[in-house]
Amino acid sequence: MSAATANIGLIYASKGDYSKAHFFVNRALKINQEIGNILWEAYNLDLIGVAYESTGNYKESLRCSLKSAKILRRLGEKVKLCTTLSNIGWMYISVGEYVNARASLNESIEIAKEENYIDGFWSAYEGLVKLDTVEGKW
Repeated sequence: MSAATANIGLIYASKGDYSKAHFFVNRALKINQEIGNILWEAYNLDLIGVAYESTGNYKESLRCSLKSAKILRRLGEKVKLCTTLSNIGWMYISVGEYVNARASLNESIEIAKEENYIDGFWSAYEGLVKLDTVEGKW
């Protein structure tokens, strides 16, 4: 039930209707919290964070994604943590917190190496290029 509800939220997010996306993903989050599905709680928090980022609400975006990362660390879910850390790095770039951005992106790359997660490299390295650009290193 919660996965289907979250997927409905993703469909709305892909169409740019973030209000409805938030509604459905928050609903999925509540279901997962009620049944104690901690892994899916982390997934939902990350989705909510990405949706907040899409609307420019970086404070809430970071809050949700950092909470997701904390849960993923505790569970040892390294591949999903890799993606979440990359997202967090991009969020930090958006708010000008470049030291935190670099730390998140570098940690994402380290996990991608450990897990041989090729897809994990792309977003993190792209984030580092963006970071170096905004810092005037290019």
